[in-house]
Amino acid sequence: MHLPPLPHARRAHGPDEPSLQALLEDAHRALDEHLAEVVDAVDAGLERANLVEVWRAFDHALRAHLELEETWLLPGLAAAHPEAVQALREEHDALRAWLEELDLAVELHTVRAEPLLAFLEALRAHARTEDRGIYRWADQELEPRAQVGLRRALSPA
Repeated sequence: MHLPPLPHARRAHGPDEPSLQALLEDAHRALDEHLAEVVDAVDAGLERANLVEVWRAFDHALRAHLELEETWLLPGLAAAHPEAVQALREEHDALRAWLEELDLAVELHTVRAEPLLAFLEALRAHARTEDRGIYRWADQELEPRAQVGLRRALSPA
């Protein structure tokens, strides 16, 4: 996805607060690390119940992140970049479908590291697209109300 150059910044945060882009990129890093823990657990032969617990935590975190983007980012981006939003929604749907397949493999204790690593690479590619485009856009162009809502959603409870 390619977004045009952004002319100015409208920020709904103070000068000492991290940018939305930084917060969202941090969320991507956390998801990446969480999935790496799942891969490590599979490689280590973690007991099924423990593996399911680690997987479910990742699955929940990723689904929540996708929902967060769809609630706070995509509606604001849709007016200016409808094609980009459609592509991101399709990628989110594909990631969710892949999660369903992996969920079944984890539940049946047939999951292997290779499919998880392939998913990790796909997730990283998706994250790079968002980091370079939508997150930068959100930090500079997303309406202040949505920025505030997004910051709240990204804050630890």
